[in-house]
Amino acid sequence: MNIYLFEHKGNIDENTFQKLYNNLPTDRKIKAEKIKSTLTKEISILAYYVVKYAVQKEKGINNFEITLSEKGKPLIEGNHFYFNLSHTKNLIICAVDDKPIGVDIEEIRDYNQKTADRVCSEKELELLSVAADDEVRAELFCKMWVQKEAYSKMTGNGFSEGFDRINTTDNKKCQWKRLNAYYIGIAAESIVNDINIIKIINSKITVID
Repeated sequence: MNIYLFEHKGNIDENTFQKLYNNLPTDRKIKAEKIKSTLTKEISILAYYVVKYAVQKEKGINNFEITLSEKGKPLIEGNHFYFNLSHTKNLIICAVDDKPIGVDIEEIRDYNQKTADRVCSEKELELLSVAADDEVRAELFCKMWVQKEAYSKMTGNGFSEGFDRINTTDNKKCQWKRLNAYYIGIAAESIVNDINIIKIINSKITVID
């Protein structure tokens, strides 16, 4: 499975961003305008074009509309395939598949036992309890968290899924991949034999015809 990755390095000029904004669908413009943080607004704008690029590469489709399911999950209207998107800080990832898919990306953070107690299953807590130290626990927990997030996004249930009921230790639909100080979680109805990270350069999504 291909995971498309875009890193926003802050080197896109203001005029280009204005063009990108002007070409957004109306609902995406409204969403972007509500965001106060400059970086978060830029990521919101760029995310739309990351999806467009991934869909074009995977399905050969250039024009499509993104709608929301009853549960609020983004869908591509009129097409029988799925996509999912995640971002953290200046990184955006997107995956496209013929069956429901969920992705998540998170930076490894300090371990918090209270959070783990709230969202982890008994088997996951057992694994965390025998980890060598909190640094190892932090990595292990991040790995679990991104898979839980991805699974809840795949099903479309979000936090109502009950994260403590998602056991990543034996869930064959969940996988992970390390990316420097980050973990990427993938949950898919399809069988995923390999995960390929495809990095998108600026010019692939910022050139407006």
